[in-house]
Amino acid sequence: MSTHAIVQQWERELLEKGRGEGVRDVLTRLLRARFGPLDAATESRIAKATVGELERWTERVIVAVGIDDVFKE
Repeated sequence: MSTHAIVQQWERELLEKGRGEGVRDVLTRLLRARFGPLDAATESRIAKATVGELERWTERVIVAVGIDDVFKE
């Protein structure tokens, strides 16, 4: 792998990480605003989630009746 390819991969990973942190922050704020304080298990689940999961859960906050509705599979 060339140096240029390594740098490009590193840049993509940084962008993805930054995006994930942003979505993670938005999801956490929405959940707290809608459902109150989050328990440790929910905080941990959010911290370990992929960007795709975070985006899916963020969309579900809009229609969820309860917090369990956000995380159902």
